[in-house]
Amino acid sequence: MVRVCRCSSLQLWLRAIFWISSDLLLATAESRSHDPIYNAVGSDHASAPVDLNRETSLIGGNFTAGVSGVKTNVLGKPLQSCSKPGTAMTGFTRTGQCVDQGNDDEGSHHICIIMKSDFCTVTGQPDWCSEKMPCMGQSGECSIGNWCVCQWAFASYLAAAGGCDKATVDVVCDSTNQAALKAYTKSTDPTHKAALQCIQSKCDMQGGGAIHSLYAASSSDSKVRRRRRRRAQRRRRSRRRRRTSVVSPPRTAPENPAPPGTPEFPRRRKSEESRRRRRRRRNKYKSSGFQAFFYSPIGVDNVVAHFEDSPNAKNGSFFMKRIGDGPSASTVFRARVFGGACGNGTVLEFRLDNTGLNYFRNGKQAFWSFLKNVEWIRNPPQMAAPMYMFTGQKAQYKGFFFAKSGPVDTVANAGSNPDYDRCLGKELIGGEKLILGHAKMAEDASSISGVDNVNELLE
Repeated sequence: MVRVCRCSSLQLWLRAIFWISSDLLLATAESRSHDPIYNAVGSDHASAPVDLNRETSLIGGNFTAGVSGVKTNVLGKPLQSCSKPGTAMTGFTRTGQCVDQGNDDEGSHHICIIMKSDFCTVTGQPDWCSEKMPCMGQSGECSIGNWCVCQWAFASYLAAAGGCDKATVDVVCDSTNQAALKAYTKSTDPTHKAALQCIQSKCDMQGGGAIHSLYAASSSDSKVRRRRRRRAQRRRRSRRRRRTSVVSPPRTAPENPAPPGTPEFPRRRKSEESRRRRRRRRNKYKSSGFQAFFYSPIGVDNVVAHFEDSPNAKNGSFFMKRIGDGPSASTVFRARVFGGACGNGTVLEFRLDNTGLNYFRNGKQAFWSFLKNVEWIRNPPQMAAPMYMFTGQKAQYKGFFFAKSGPVDTVANAGSNPDYDRCLGKELIGGEKLILGHAKMAEDASSISGVDNVNELLE
């Protein structure tokens, strides 16, 4: 007896596609079994033993991270803890590892070093390198042993120390995040390239030059792909508009002629789509209003008040008011600096994490806060946008300031550390002022009467 297949044509097509795909996968697996790079990233079809550590370090270790999903160090191996038992806990997230919140590519505290007081001295920072911090694995405070430092501060340290050979601080390669190499490779700054070569030499990395070509190739390939994708999207939109557009009938002269002084044919109304595009362009930088909660001169001797000491302060036209519970991590904040060394007025827009929000709510110190979605809105200066906000450290350093890596790129200082008395990286000459504000809330606990003219400066 012969069985007749009662499958639909769709089922037959699906089965044929499944069989063809299986054959292609088997053929690909056999061809890749002789590929050393494919074997190096841990393929299930690898047939020849390959030195995984040598191959991943040759290309920067990025393939291992992509396959296993774990954080990798500069040697291509799993990232080890920078902190050791009996020493202070380090890391931007204070977990002991040199990682950041979320995507490591957006942070910078990735380099693990054996900390010495020379690091603070050379980079021009207060000597926190010799202080004690909360211990790892036990209660109390311990001296700093290994420490995760900002990759930009490490590059500045090497430049100030006179090069990699003269630097006294050593790099802990097993605990240095692979993201530091990626950031150095993408940068064109000569000090960053020198820092990259220093890490490669200290960590005995083979084929360091391959990292440059790898990322350069991947970057150029991604640009080409994005350009092609944009062109394809434009073509699709154009075809869609042609299909959905209604052909207007030919215009004819009206039976009754128009009165003198009026056009013979009325102007055709623009589509709703074009009106929306114009409205988006017009409102790109137009806000719904900002509420100022801090207005003060810049500098250690001029700040009207610190958030650690008082929830509310006023001195003439200057004031300080802690924010309420309305602002959150999605609230837009703006800072404006003007006068003196600050120039005519530069506006910076950003968002705060919970550390920065808690500081402005109740004056809770937490050392560094990470800024998100940072962008110059008005009169951008010739310097990179800041990445961090200092939120105080014990009674010795109160107040806050915005910076990227150190005093040389400080945007504004409203704290008690005179080393950061700068505005947009320039030394103060007198008359510099800072205004801080956030987007207006429906119920705004930080409202202060009589400051409408200050709010307008944040627009």
